[in-house]
Amino acid sequence: MKKLITSFFALTLTCSYVWPNGQGDTGTADEFMEVTVLRIGLAHNEGHPLVDAWKDFGRILNEKSDGRYEVEFFLNGQLGDKQTHMTMMQTGSLDMWMIMGGFLGDYGTKLVEVMMLPYLFDNVAHARAVHQSDIGQKVLADIQSSGTKVVGIGMFQEASRNFFFTEAAVNSIEDMAGLKIRAQAGSIYEPLLESFGGSVVPVAFSELYSALQTGVVDGAEQPYSGYYSKKFYEVAPYFLLDGHETSPNYALFSEMSWNSISIEDQNLIKESMHKAIMNYNTVSTKIDEEIIRKMKDAGVVFTEPTDIDKWKAVAEPLYEEYAPGYGDIIEAIKNTKY
Repeated sequence: MKKLITSFFALTLTCSYVWPNGQGDTGTADEFMEVTVLRIGLAHNEGHPLVDAWKDFGRILNEKSDGRYEVEFFLNGQLGDKQTHMTMMQTGSLDMWMIMGGFLGDYGTKLVEVMMLPYLFDNVAHARAVHQSDIGQKVLADIQSSGTKVVGIGMFQEASRNFFFTEAAVNSIEDMAGLKIRAQAGSIYEPLLESFGGSVVPVAFSELYSALQTGVVDGAEQPYSGYYSKKFYEVAPYFLLDGHETSPNYALFSEMSWNSISIEDQNLIKESMHKAIMNYNTVSTKIDEEIIRKMKDAGVVFTEPTDIDKWKAVAEPLYEEYAPGYGDIIEAIKNTKY
């Protein structure tokens, strides 16, 4: 039996031996199959489309490995906050995790920060085309080379992130004046909201519903799935379709766990993740359409910016401030065919 270094909650990439074909427990050791269980932490709850996509990954990997790999999920952030998950990944006590780019940016992942630039992508199809290009592979490689002690193995792209509000519909930059907005971690959000006339208020995601309900914040931002699954529409029913960010959720592997796996199995895991991402991309449009229908049924008021070019122009100066020296990559991203 092989076991990696353990830490928090004794979670490890674990290996055991099972008898193939459901036979009894007699026979030689060579007749047993080693099964590796990958421990996966996710912030999303059961029923979220991304949880379904990760379960698809587990199924594909199990099939491709002829049962040598299985997965175990810890959903809804049950292992702790983002920093706890990251520490567990770095120490090898958690094998896989998924996180948005803002958190990784604090670890010096410059290309990840580039992918977060506001209004960089035309739409989801554009972003996904970049993910599958050489640029996307460079972004994933940058995660590990930045010294994070985690390995990027894929990117799940949901619908673009949009703002939503508690008290009134917003459709112009002038409407943003004075609003307190909760946004995901990441240095670019504070100056972005300030350029719109608002401000960022730090609130843990787990506390966002109550913060919206009590007026601690006037709004926040999420893709459709996060907005609907957490029932934010109950307290913030005004949804602005501005699409300010179209950056991915990064599928990560603990570097310590990764280095304990053969190159063949590393490729098998990457192939399984790629297939799961492609499957997700195929069904995600229908999923979003269904979520939008449910949002409308729940009374959500949708608005669009009266002049999206003005929003983009206000955000443009942040490119050079927060991504200096990456003009060529930004231009390549904008010119990627889709």
